[in-house]
Amino acid sequence: MASIAREREVGFVIGFHYLAGIAVGLTTAFGAAGDAGGTPLDREAGVLDTLAALAERPDEEVDVAAAALVVAKGIYPDLDVQAHLRQVDRLARELRTSLAPHRAPEARLRTMAQVVYGDWGYAARDVLPPGVFVGFNEVLERRQWNCLGLTVLYIALGQRVGMPMRMVSGPGHVFVEYIGPPALHVETTDHGRVHARKDYLTGYLPFPHMELDDYVALNAKRTVAVILSQTALAVQNRGRAGLARQYYEMALRFDQGHAEAHAGLGFLHAASGSASEAAAAFRRAIELSPRLPEAYGGLGNLLHATGDLSGALDVYERLLEIRPDEPKTVFNMGQVLYEAGDLDGSIAAFGRYTKLMPGDPDGFARLAFPLEDKGDVAGAMSAYRETLRIDPTYADAHVNLGFLLEREGKTAEAMEAYEAALTVRPKHALAMAGRGRVLAAGGQTGAAIELLEKALALSPGNPVLWLDYGNILRQAGRLEEAVAAYRRAIGLDPTDAETHLALAQALLEAGNPEEARAHAARAQALGAKIEGNLADLVSRGDGRVGAGQGDGGGSTR
Repeated sequence: MASIAREREVGFVIGFHYLAGIAVGLTTAFGAAGDAGGTPLDREAGVLDTLAALAERPDEEVDVAAAALVVAKGIYPDLDVQAHLRQVDRLARELRTSLAPHRAPEARLRTMAQVVYGDWGYAARDVLPPGVFVGFNEVLERRQWNCLGLTVLYIALGQRVGMPMRMVSGPGHVFVEYIGPPALHVETTDHGRVHARKDYLTGYLPFPHMELDDYVALNAKRTVAVILSQTALAVQNRGRAGLARQYYEMALRFDQGHAEAHAGLGFLHAASGSASEAAAAFRRAIELSPRLPEAYGGLGNLLHATGDLSGALDVYERLLEIRPDEPKTVFNMGQVLYEAGDLDGSIAAFGRYTKLMPGDPDGFARLAFPLEDKGDVAGAMSAYRETLRIDPTYADAHVNLGFLLEREGKTAEAMEAYEAALTVRPKHALAMAGRGRVLAAGGQTGAAIELLEKALALSPGNPVLWLDYGNILRQAGRLEEAVAAYRRAIGLDPTDAETHLALAQALLEAGNPEEARAHAARAQALGAKIEGNLADLVSRGDGRVGAGQGDGGGSTR
């Protein structure tokens, strides 16, 4: 059992990042309202009832602005939906006047951009202060926001001035398509610039694995589904899982094939511990959208968390086919391969990750694990040193480097590493234990025991600390206390061969050969090499110690 600081889990937490550029800061919602053609919705109806009624209407009767404001009502209970709809109507009347002289669609779109971004002063802004919600009501009030809010504004105005437009949605972005002829595309985050083809995205968006076919034009009801799923994601990130679930489910009423809502429900199920429901939701999302990376990531992380390593590897491999060299996925592959015992595969994956993300210390820290287990101590130490070059405050890397130095007999350097860890984190239990071991190696068992007792007070459930404590007590001749410490360690981790072996040695020294034989046999069964008197005990099977065997024998760390 290595005294190594592997407790800092640095895998990638399950999270839903579809349309990440939209959802970042859109810790949002949109709120109860009016509808296309000016027919007012029921002012007394609740948000969900109003949305449910909208979902039953024909697509041509769905006012996107009204629906967006209905959604916002779920976040802003006091939102006056009708007042904001009147504001949209006023803007539409102003726009209609400016459009009157123009007939050609491109000229009308350019004029619309001048009015929206020039005369009215709208602007794109993708970042909000943390904790701030923004709904379509605030898009209207602040006259700024990201591609989703501005695209909803364009579509809402188009519905009112006779310019047929729809949302085009895909990974990380939405934009406007004017329904021609001719079909034209409007980039709302670039002052309404008009493009003849959607392949402008390849030079506009910083996405390395873009597939234009992933960007799909939506009708009004499917647009509302996107608004709902993005709002659900935002409130989910704010800890409002109940409302998020309702909005994801409502999104599916507007669009049964909305893969992102299924994936969102998958993340909610996973967070609540409903693994089977989560897996079903992720798989349904993949069935509907075979290139939706978040669904693969969520499913892979779920399978990993539930111990299905082969299933997780399969999903991650499929995800890398969609997004080659996606850092999160490569990292997770490395972790799963390590847990599956594929050290070479894990080394390759983490090595690949460190090339993709050379500034991330966690990549090098994780690379050190399979290197060490494979016996490449020099490589592991090099990885930890690179970790510390990037982040000198990475306490666990100091501890792990110290342990390897200690194992190589470089006690002075090991002590420096442990002290560096304690400078960064004064209550790091494993760093205290490391200092204790080094002191004990120098004969200072009293000071070492004090350090181990402080470490155990901080982390009493760590079997490694109890093993170290027992070893130092045994060195100090306090066999009864050492035996108790080893028993405590085995109680916490019954499968550690090193602890069974240490207990066997202590029991033999304390004059209890029969129990010593049982623990030596258990250590051997767990893979430990048994030598000396312990080997004789195990081979005889009768509790008698052979003559002339010297001390308890056995193997030590």
